[in-house]
Amino acid sequence: MRVHECTELTERVLDLARHLISVFLLHASIARPLGESGKLKLTTDMTELEVSIQSLLATGQPMGAKSTKGVKLSQIGDEYLALRSLRTILFSDLKTLANPVETVHLPIAVVLHHIIVHGPLRLPHEVHGWSEAEYVLWLQKHTSSEVIDLVEKAVDGQVDGTEEDEETVRLVREVLVHAKEAEAEAAGGEVEH
Repeated sequence: MRVHECTELTERVLDLARHLISVFLLHASIARPLGESGKLKLTTDMTELEVSIQSLLATGQPMGAKSTKGVKLSQIGDEYLALRSLRTILFSDLKTLANPVETVHLPIAVVLHHIIVHGPLRLPHEVHGWSEAEYVLWLQKHTSSEVIDLVEKAVDGQVDGTEEDEETVRLVREVLVHAKEAEAEAAGGEVEH
């Protein structure tokens, strides 16, 4: 195998790994109910995913290559950092999720879903009557701004005044404000409050 072919294969394998992690993160973020046993199961699933992806990454290495280092999980980039971050937030206090520093590596949809699944509110796909698979496909095809709008509308339509609802909604809205500020900052504009 030529060096160019090897590099191209490695990039394709890395792209596949990124996609697998992205889809896993979205599905994991909408898993319900998420009690202690659910969190432990997700942690086990994440470990198994990492092992499987490490094996997949070996696919991009030429047979008989002198380097034994191969492709590292860290080369996957943001998606791998998000997978590692999910493990951390699974066992964190939900109030810490409102701090963007704590969730810097996670997609906004994952953070918002994580808050919602711990409360009484329905997730956006449940509000719209979509299956989990349809919703994950929708998330993959839309921008974070569109995701923010969808989640915001879904949450606003469910507020009924109970204390648990109010706390969940407050956390979701706080995360939404931070997400909008980050998007506006990235675009060089101002945020509407």
